[in-house]
Amino acid sequence: MKSITDNPNNGQVNFDDMINDLIKNFIEKMLKGELTEFLNYDKYESAGKNSGNSRNGNYSRNFQTKYGVIEKLEVPRDRNNDFQTALFEPYKRRDDWLEQTVIQMYARGLSTRDIANLIEQMYGQKYSATSVSNLTDIAVKEIEQWKNRPLEKRYSVLFIDALSIKIRREHVGNESAYIIIGINEEGYR
Repeated sequence: MKSITDNPNNGQVNFDDMINDLIKNFIEKMLKGELTEFLNYDKYESAGKNSGNSRNGNYSRNFQTKYGVIEKLEVPRDRNNDFQTALFEPYKRRDDWLEQTVIQMYARGLSTRDIANLIEQMYGQKYSATSVSNLTDIAVKEIEQWKNRPLEKRYSVLFIDALSIKIRREHVGNESAYIIIGINEEGYR
């Protein structure tokens, strides 16, 4: 982690860089801890000798987070290439925050072109309207699957509530969104 005195900008502090360094160091420590847990022995421990698998250095990758790009993130690896971190999927270059932001903007009624322009302005990420549309299509499919999932034939208790919200179609008007939670005979929702 860099200190304020390491800064060449006449002592001026860039808090974004400090947060980014803090996140990078934290993620790297978590990755090392994950590998230690996976291998079942600490670095330089004699239990690792002739264990069949060992540490095999690191590889660097850039990773986009909502706090900015973490450059040269050191990801540890094992000799047998069996280790996979739970923090992110293989070959993934960014956290899911951007996809979630896109889906939330779409749900609030922004067009795919507006979303693409906003993301480029806010985060410097270039998204085409087609990419945004593909992301929202995935979300819509998941929502449809959830809406059409099979329900139980019998529920012991039903909680019903409604939320009145303003919706714009041809004109703005109030509509109710009904929320129903059922509890089955085993006590699960």
